[in-house]
Amino acid sequence: MKRYTRLLSVLLTVSMLLSMALIPVQAAEEDGTVTGSISVTLRIDYAQTLSALAERNIQMELRRNGTALGQVALSGTYDGLLKNTYPVQVRLRDVDGGDLTGEGWPGFADVTVQALPQGSYELVFTGVGYRSFSQRVDLGETAQHLILGTADDTFTLGDLDGDGKVNTSDRKLVSDALGTDAASCDLNGDGKVDIVDLAYVTRNASGIVRGTLGTAELRDTYLLAPPVDQAVLKKDLEQTCLVQGDLSDLFSDNGKSVRIQAKDNDAGTIDLPITLTRAETLEEIQIVSTEARKGTVTVEYEDGSTEELPFDYTLPEGIRAISRSGDEHVITIKLGNRVAVKKVTIS
Repeated sequence: MKRYTRLLSVLLTVSMLLSMALIPVQAAEEDGTVTGSISVTLRIDYAQTLSALAERNIQMELRRNGTALGQVALSGTYDGLLKNTYPVQVRLRDVDGGDLTGEGWPGFADVTVQALPQGSYELVFTGVGYRSFSQRVDLGETAQHLILGTADDTFTLGDLDGDGKVNTSDRKLVSDALGTDAASCDLNGDGKVDIVDLAYVTRNASGIVRGTLGTAELRDTYLLAPPVDQAVLKKDLEQTCLVQGDLSDLFSDNGKSVRIQAKDNDAGTIDLPITLTRAETLEEIQIVSTEARKGTVTVEYEDGSTEELPFDYTLPEGIRAISRSGDEHVITIKLGNRVAVKKVTIS
């Protein structure tokens, strides 16, 4: 039985209160085509300055059926479109996983490409002093997340002679440059070639020979077309709520949102009963809401048992936000290793 880390498309996109405007569409979805995302986490396993990453021109290119859709640099924050169609974001994190600030030492580069039609893709990673690496990614029932690192047997740091390998010849180049400021051998970008740079190459070269370096990890993330019984959902919601938008957009990675308002409820409480046409084994549920901060998720499992999981993302009493950006808020409900789910009710 398959397991997925999310329940409803990218995130279950719900604007709970009437006062919040709808989120605009980010990219046009191809008619009748199910779309999803491919995301990447590149670990910067060996310490390298931000300027070193930029100088080494590390890039990720996305291809479909042999045709390049575009490439992005992995040395800075970026928001744009590939082929004027597919939204792409690049974010850098520090070694502790937080947002990278200033000229800090990056620990991770995260890339997400959205609104991609189902099909087969190829990710190609290149950079000066890195062994080039490509990974096939099939976008089928679920979105995909690729994890790799510069100390893996993948996009490996240390290919200084460009022969597609990290080996003793690369180690000799660094050894011969010790004590100089040769930029090609200054792997961490600190302005000098020293024992640190030599250690990087030595470790990767010996690891590849011994077969001890890790490999790329490709994970299923969220369902592209969740098996939601939308007829039942529409019937249930119409009894107590006013709905603006197409309910199918709740479960689609198309940048659209739906606004739902309680008809006769001063408290604004809404019950959103989501019945699946087949049971799915899940690890977590994620909800995107521009207003909802507190509520309950009731999960009904395949064996008929239920579980109530409260959530509360409200600010503590006496605490006020400095500003309001209007960005959506992500609510994550962890299910753990559970039996298959057949119904979820969000209140």
